Amino acid sequence: MNSRNLFYVRNLQAKFYFKKNEIVRSLFFLENYLFSLPKQTEEILVVKLRVKWIYDQIKVDNFTNELTTNFIVFKDSILKEKILTFIDYFSETLEEKKIENIFKTFKKLNKEFNSIISFSGSDFRSSVYFQIFQYMYKEDFKNRNELQNFFSNSRLKINDHFEKVFIKTFLKFLIKMKATLPRLLFIIILNILLYATLTFNINFSYLIVNLIIIFLFYELHIYKKIINKKIDELKKITDNNASEINYLPASEHPIIKAAKKRFKN
Repeated sequence: MNSRNLFYVRNLQAKFYFKKNEIVRSLFFLENYLFSLPKQTEEILVVKLRVKWIYDQIKVDNFTNELTTNFIVFKDSILKEKILTFIDYFSETLEEKKIENIFKTFKKLNKEFNSIISFSGSDFRSSVYFQIFQYMYKEDFKNRNELQNFFSNSRLKINDHFEKVFIKTFLKFLIKMKATLPRLLFIIILNILLYATLTFNINFSYLIVNLIIIFLFYELHIYKKIINKKIDELKKITDNNASEINYLPASEHPIIKAAKKRFKN
């Protein structure tokens, strides 16, 4: 299983908590696959067909192709039933449009997700808030104001540090997600490096310093682009005003009108 096929927070969790837990690693892979489907196409029917296909392949123990070979650990009958229920709950989210209804479905999905992790022998619990934000982040949820308003007054209970960093950053930049994506990634990576340095005694100081330097150069570049854009806008306004003055009749020219006014006084 390639780490690129996992959501980057899940990839970190897999490396730090589940190095030898194939059930959880395969579950993370399945989660990422399902959550990525709505972004691949706007046709909801196509998404449903792909979800139904993966459901059927796991149900009949067909683990022979490149994708389903990652799910061979789900052959156990009890585990398979849990996985199929998890996929069913995800299918329900595809029918919902309002954030409150999506969240209700995600509560059921999250409960089943954590029961699968528990079945694998781990006491790790993933937050429902992390899962729904991960889904919205990957789906590129259009109505960001609705999402922010729904969760703004919620007391989010998150136990895992990696999930907590992602949620905190996601909420902070929710409205301007696309414009601030590099900043979002910078803050997440910086927090993870600092956490790893303090918790696991790994010396990431060199990486942290270089990351900050790169980010400062990026911010300088963005600042210059904004300044240049403002200058261009100002030039356009000035040029437009100048052309309008040049095409005015002589009697309406500001200098002539000001001279007339002085003579009258």
